[in-house]
Amino acid sequence: MGIRGIDRDHPAKHRWDTESVFAKSCSCLLLGMHARLRGAGPAFRDPRLPYGRRGRGPLGGTASITLGDMDTHSWRTLWWSLFVVWIASAILDVRHIHAGLITSYGADLALPAWLYIATRSLDNPQRKSWLKRILGRSPELAASVLFLASAITEASQFYWPAGIFPGVFDVFDIIAYGIGIMACYILDKRSLRRSVKVSE
Repeated sequence: MGIRGIDRDHPAKHRWDTESVFAKSCSCLLLGMHARLRGAGPAFRDPRLPYGRRGRGPLGGTASITLGDMDTHSWRTLWWSLFVVWIASAILDVRHIHAGLITSYGADLALPAWLYIATRSLDNPQRKSWLKRILGRSPELAASVLFLASAITEASQFYWPAGIFPGVFDVFDIIAYGIGIMACYILDKRSLRRSVKVSE
């Protein structure tokens, strides 16, 4: 049961949510993939080696394994995991398959968090993109802008249900946006603090 007593399984609600998923997803996908594809390929690293060890590179030679490399590997894994959750939620929604919280809030949790990683270039720090230069300069800026933009798209459904982002307003969608972004923000700040300690 959603806000204002609206059942999330109601046909009209589901039809609007399907259109909203496409509108929001396409716009965010274009931003995220643009930021990712503009970057250089990741440097060779072997996650099986402990910090500070050196391993053989793909063309011979050596490759240094650092704490930053391990963090990048973790962020890249999370990037793909969120991408899979988002795609799965969209497919289930489009095919009218109800899977509880996954179809109700899966995309709301995964998509803003996925875009946060892409904006901050956490999955590939070597990548230089306009998205990182403008919005990804700090965790606070990225988290604030992404949450505000997500909340505005949801609020627009209350005042303009048949507008650019058609759908039925649900306050729990905004909460899901905040949870996904806040989780990435906390992990990002923790990673930055760990990097500062290592460099000292």
